[in-house]
Amino acid sequence: MAMNPVHDVPQQAPSVAGEARLLAAVSELRDHTDERWVEIADDMLVNILRRSRPSHPVRAETPGGEFHVSELVLITALRHALDPIARCEITDIHIHSERGSYTGITIVATAQIPHPLIPMADRIRDIAQDRLRKILGTPVPHVTVEAMHVHFGDVTKDNPKLR
Repeated sequence: MAMNPVHDVPQQAPSVAGEARLLAAVSELRDHTDERWVEIADDMLVNILRRSRPSHPVRAETPGGEFHVSELVLITALRHALDPIARCEITDIHIHSERGSYTGITIVATAQIPHPLIPMADRIRDIAQDRLRKILGTPVPHVTVEAMHVHFGDVTKDNPKLR
């Protein structure tokens, strides 16, 4: 393939009308880009805030004294403790606290049917209660349906751990 040297390429001077159309197109593209940025800016901010959720400290007590545990540390420990439950996948955990003290928990799970959900929910509560006591100390509220709510957000015929 032969290439023409740059000085052999015929040069055409842009016409005044062509220059005006080019400037109008450039201006339109710039304006369009700015409008699109404004349209997605709020979505981007919401996405960033959703992904970078602050982890609130939760008060814990041991015989040695009081300390604080990150909410995300509690959630990770609970996920680890609840993972071995067969036919159940924990999809979300929300720690409830008031003035820095633990007040309850909501655990969202997906379960395999036709296994009974109420015994599975009771097992989830018992395991979560035990893990929270080990981490936060004994003043953790007693297991109740209100303080330790287990919600099955989905059920499936297949093993939810394999989804």
